[in-house]
Amino acid sequence: MPSKKADENRDKELSIEESFEVLDTIIEKLSDKDTPLEEAFKEYNRGIELVKKVNGSLDMVEKKLIQLQPEE
Repeated sequence: MPSKKADENRDKELSIEESFEVLDTIIEKLSDKDTPLEEAFKEYNRGIELVKKVNGSLDMVEKKLIQLQPEE
């Protein structure tokens, strides 16, 4: 299993779409009753960090769109 630091570094390079795919995978793992508690906790924390990253990325996109809109 990759280390937490390796996951963090890899997650920083993901696009928004790729981040959503990883989040879907995390949700599947968390929904699986056979996932060990320790692994589920690590995946949960990874998911929280990814959600924060995606929110930040979406905020930047929204600000750029607002700047591109013509003034009324």
